[in-house]
Amino acid sequence: MASFAKKVRGNETYKAAAQSMGKKPKEIKTRQAFQRVKAYADKQKEPLPAGGGRNIVGASAGSGYSPVTIGGNSFNAGTNMLNEIGNTFPDNEIVGGEVVGQLLNAAGSLVNLGIADQYTRNTLGALGQYNAGEDIRKTGQTKDLMSTEAALTGNLYRVQGDEARKGYVTQGEQERLNIGATGREQRLGYQEQGAQERQTLQQKTTEERKLRADARGAIRSQGARFYA
Repeated sequence: MASFAKKVRGNETYKAAAQSMGKKPKEIKTRQAFQRVKAYADKQKEPLPAGGGRNIVGASAGSGYSPVTIGGNSFNAGTNMLNEIGNTFPDNEIVGGEVVGQLLNAAGSLVNLGIADQYTRNTLGALGQYNAGEDIRKTGQTKDLMSTEAALTGNLYRVQGDEARKGYVTQGEQERLNIGATGREQRLGYQEQGAQERQTLQQKTTEERKLRADARGAIRSQGARFYA
C-alpha cells in the first residue's frame, strides 16, 4: 500500500492542493493530513457562486512557513480557518474584511516578533561582548595586582633575609669577641695563677732548703759534741 505522501505526489490535484496549503507532499504522512488535502482539493473543484467572488487562499501558502511547534501549528490552523471562512463567504465584504484584517494583524505580529527577536539578539550579543570585555579587564587587573603583590612579597622576603643575615653576622662577631675576651681573661688568670703557684712553690722550696740546712747544722753540732 502506497504511503500518503506517495498518493499526494502521484496525484497532481492533491499535490497542487497540498502546495496551496503550504505543505510539501512528503509532509503528508498521516490519514488525517491526507483527508484535509483531499477535502481541500475537492472544494477547489466546486464552481463559484453566481456573481463570481474571490478566493482567499492560505495566508501562509507560498511563504515557506512550516510549523514545527505547538504555537506554529496553532497559527497555521488559525490562518487555515480564516481562509476557509473567507472562501465560504466569498461575496461578503464584512467577512472578507475581517479575514483580511486578521491575516494582516497576524502578519504584522510576525514582523514585530522578528524585529523584537533581532533586537533581543543584538542586545544580548552586545551585552555579552561588554561582559566578556569586563571579564578580560578584571582578569588583567587581577593578574597585575597579583604580580605586584608577589613582587612586593619577594622584595620583603629578600629584605628580611638580608636583615636576618646581618643580624646573624653581627651576633657571630659579638660572640667571637666575647669568646676572645673570655679566652684572654682565662689565659691571664691561668698565667697569674701559674705565677702565684710558682712563687709559692719557690718559697716553699726555699723554706724546705733552710730547714734541711738547719737540720744538717744541728746534726753536725751534735756529732761534734758526741765525738768531743
